[in-house]
Amino acid sequence: MIDKVKREVITKIEKIESGQFDCDDIRLLFVYLRDSLSEADKSIESISKIIDIFKFCAHPNERNQGRVFNISKKIATDFVNSITKGGRVFVTLFDIDILETLETIFEILKIPYKKDLLERQRKRIMLCVYDFLDGVKIKIDNPSVEDTYLFYDRKNNYVFISYKMKPFNNKIGNLTISGSPTMRFRLM
Repeated sequence: MIDKVKREVITKIEKIESGQFDCDDIRLLFVYLRDSLSEADKSIESISKIIDIFKFCAHPNERNQGRVFNISKKIATDFVNSITKGGRVFVTLFDIDILETLETIFEILKIPYKKDLLERQRKRIMLCVYDFLDGVKIKIDNPSVEDTYLFYDRKNNYVFISYKMKPFNNKIGNLTISGSPTMRFRLM
């Protein structure tokens, strides 16, 4: 990490610790951190999850790769199969402790921080992460799926994957299932 970027990262962390930050400060911090980690660091299990969030910050319009994309694609496939063949949809939450992972990154990059002050901002940081994900299109190549995007439910503080299915009319045993549903599955 070059000195100029390190100073910017430290300034962003200090703003967060003081509570005087907005989501753009978090977004810039994430972009700086993403570009400062080595490929070996990015492959660490806990860090590899947050890298996907960092990429959402850098490329917010559409995703066609990464963990969230893979989870979304699996749910879409399971959902289509449940409609066409019967069965269930198994949802795997995108489970990540943002602060714990950030602390790991700060230690790897030797960036000073105050754990107790960051902890006080946990909820606001998570709300920013949820906001980053809101509205991002997930490009799933499935002939039964018309549209897929992430949706942040501000009332309940959850992020959902929302699928709009193409019209269908399927017969499973004695039952006929038809329609063009929009389904939401909780992601985080």
